Amino acid sequence: MTIDLVSSVNTIILYGNFALFITFLRCIPFVGSILSFLVYSIVMSYYCFEYKWINQDWTMEQRMVYAEEHWAYCLGFGLPATTLIFFLSTLRAGGVFALIYPSVSNLPLP
Repeated sequence: MTIDLVSSVNTIILYGNFALFITFLRCIPFVGSILSFLVYSIVMSYYCFEYKWINQDWTMEQRMVYAEEHWAYCLGFGLPATTLIFFLSTLRAGGVFALIYPSVSNLPLP
């Protein structure tokens, strides 16, 4: 139980740091919106894969290393969802994300 609590707290801190980083990126003139969009895509991908990785008993370090080593894949995977919600208000983005999240978390059949 203690390990689960620590892992949950670490995850909350991680996503809080992501949110702050993306917010600060948006403040950069000219390229801030583009950079924040790209980082948001990677974060979106990480969020979608996190439940799978937790069920596979990956540590936080293993998850972060995977995202760092496969950043291009994560960028591409998170791009469609980010495109749909990036320019919406927080409330609308949450609603749209709730609708599209199941489509990115399932495994397609051949």
